[in-house]
Amino acid sequence: MRRVSPDRVRRRLPATWIARANALVAQLAGASILQRARIIKKNAALWSEIKDALWAAGGEKCWYSEVLLPVGEVEVEHFRPKGRLSGEKFPGYWWLAFNWNNYRVASHLANTRRYDKLNSGLRGKGGYFPLQAGSRGAYSANPPANDPLCIRCEIPLLLDPVNANDVRLIAFDQDGLPGPNLFHCREQPAIERVQRSIEFYSLDDSLLSARRADVWKRVLEWTDEMEQLVADGEKAALSEKDRNRQDTLTNLIADAIDQSAEFSAVAIAALQVRGNRGWNTALLGAVA
Repeated sequence: MRRVSPDRVRRRLPATWIARANALVAQLAGASILQRARIIKKNAALWSEIKDALWAAGGEKCWYSEVLLPVGEVEVEHFRPKGRLSGEKFPGYWWLAFNWNNYRVASHLANTRRYDKLNSGLRGKGGYFPLQAGSRGAYSANPPANDPLCIRCEIPLLLDPVNANDVRLIAFDQDGLPGPNLFHCREQPAIERVQRSIEFYSLDDSLLSARRADVWKRVLEWTDEMEQLVADGEKAALSEKDRNRQDTLTNLIADAIDQSAEFSAVAIAALQVRGNRGWNTALLGAVA
């Protein structure tokens, strides 16, 4: 998971779209419960209109799993569900239905609730949005739309890819398996958030893990080769061929950890596992 900057999203949105969305938010604020459902259903195509902009802002990837998505497979999902939450009586965050800050790009795997035979349990976010116990207690059944801060006391159990502090909580190992980043997850609540996110976003899917493991392996192979060239260069001047190979390796690693690369967080983790080797300082600094 890599952070997706809301500013990067905002720059891609047409002013006319934002004006239409704001008008609908105003309609919802003055509507009855029944009218709100009708307004949302009637205008459900609105968030699909900016699908390409959201997709591009996130590096053409699922914001949760970092798997590359053809534009035709992009699903725009509401981080805070717009309708009634699954498994709860809470009516949902209807006032965020047309708020672009609440949109995330998800793969079908991450977004669709289903039974996973391999993991013997349910996976996919669907209409779920679990919070830490008691943190929705301040809500009434009909929260005010004119109070955008009414969610400020929430403590979500799902990691949010637009939140820099959330993104750093999850890590991956050499087998491509996700888990808590123990350097940042120093308390049980943070560990629980990672574990719940892995479940709800299907981050432990076996095919995804195998592909992440391939990325890890490639980056370590490039790193080891670079280390050997650096060691050789300390003993004697490198040949032109070896200097060209150093340039190639640097570019390969830089591409792998780039924001737009598939599973770039895994590539970063693999590069970091060797520690600060000097030559990789600038590369890691660019993604810090």
